Amino acid sequence: LYDPTNKLQIDDVTQASARDKFDSMPLDFIDAGTYWIHLRVHNHEDKAVVRWMDTNNRFLPEVEVFSPQPDGQYQRQLASASKSFSSRPLPFANFVFQLDVPALQTVDIYIRANTLGILRHSLELNLWEPEAYRTHIRNVEVQWFFFLGMSIGLALFNLFLYFSIRDSS
Repeated sequence: LYDPTNKLQIDDVTQASARDKFDSMPLDFIDAGTYWIHLRVHNHEDKAVVRWMDTNNRFLPEVEVFSPQPDGQYQRQLASASKSFSSRPLPFANFVFQLDVPALQTVDIYIRANTLGILRHSLELNLWEPEAYRTHIRNVEVQWFFFLGMSIGLALFNLFLYFSIRDSS
């Protein structure tokens, strides 16, 4: 649901009349404005589960996730590129949000993504079990350390070659 005026609130998009306005479009944001995304998450287990939703994005000006609470209200989680890292819901480079899904229930999750329209942004939403996500992040960090170590090694090797082969004339 595209909101070019940036005026829609969670109460507006959860009404039955607004549900028909959600498109099954790709999550690519080209125009400036606010995009609302509606997800239905179902828990097939007989116990409540915690899932982490990774947006695979860290550059959007603002991403809000609204998840239902037992009292019928929506819990709001906010992540923003312009706010401090410590204000994120979970301390990861990408915007990651915690979702609590009750046993054997389907919950409606609403995501509000604000974009300036300067760059093309996208959201690639993935649900993770918390421990699996931590393992994934550790693997990505190992790959980065390996890459950086190789880069530093090549730079030192080239520096060694420069000083040992250079022409003094």
